[in-house]
Amino acid sequence: MSRRLPASVSSDVRAFLAGYPNRSPSSGSANLAFYQDKGPAKPSKSTYSALVEELKGNWHELEFQHGFIQWLFPIQEMGMNYQSQPLGVAERDAIKADPVAMARLLDSYRLMLEFYGQVLVSEKTGQIARTDILAPAPGSWRVRYANLLGHSHNFLRITRILKCNSEFGREHFNAPWILFFLVEQAREELDSSSLINSMDGYWRWCIRDDDERAWVVGKVNEVRKGGSWTEEEYIAALDRRERTGSFDGEEEEEEEGRPTVADPMETEPVSGGGPPVAEEEPLVVEKALDKEIAVEVEDKVPSSPRMSELAIGDKTETVAEGKSEE
Repeated sequence: MSRRLPASVSSDVRAFLAGYPNRSPSSGSANLAFYQDKGPAKPSKSTYSALVEELKGNWHELEFQHGFIQWLFPIQEMGMNYQSQPLGVAERDAIKADPVAMARLLDSYRLMLEFYGQVLVSEKTGQIARTDILAPAPGSWRVRYANLLGHSHNFLRITRILKCNSEFGREHFNAPWILFFLVEQAREELDSSSLINSMDGYWRWCIRDDDERAWVVGKVNEVRKGGSWTEEEYIAALDRRERTGSFDGEEEEEEEGRPTVADPMETEPVSGGGPPVAEEEPLVVEKALDKEIAVEVEDKVPSSPRMSELAIGDKTETVAEGKSEE
């Protein structure tokens, strides 16, 4: 039985949670061809292997080029690169059945985590940690965190990546990633109001498993009210989920006397941490609404020749949170 969602949850997230029942089926196979290293990431001519080689460690291109993210993380929604293709169910299943393609998809996730100053510690649990590179190196977690906070279009990319993880059977990555952001916020890192708005209003809802989503939403609410959330508690929660199948498993026995996380569907939200949670309503899928915001790309410098075809738009790019993630 599906849990009710607060009325504030956006229509694109509702569509995602319900598996896009109102989407017209896509018959294309461009995403499959790309992940099989046979087709280009249009408008670039680069296939998957060439594209990743061009992007890895190239912080400028990862930041200022906007045509690759839809290819690395295909979802059943159209992004801002109109030469990309929304993910079709048939090609999604074909990618999932191809071990090489799935390994490449995992490499895409690692690539973007590195861009954000983070690393996947465990494929099994989804645990995330900071990179071990120290500032002032451009790949250090501190420099990457500063870049993330300074360029909010990355928040849209993260929404897309979370949805993509779920599409390809790796939803177990989502809660650990979101909860690691919460660890960093408890340490007074990655705690800008704009990032918190995206996290509370979008990211934490991008989990299709009702119970896991409710636990994550509740934990975020708890920490927003001043609750503890250390890296040790984070790792213990992931271990508990791995052993018992849920974050709630054995929690009462292991932490006797500690209040359990209140069901977020029955509690009021914390003001100032994202869109307010209104009264509950059943999960209703609508077409995504155009809620556009303008993201100003600052200090853009000329791109390298081999990546110039990836540029989409001019200095100002219009994107929509949760709908057209780049």
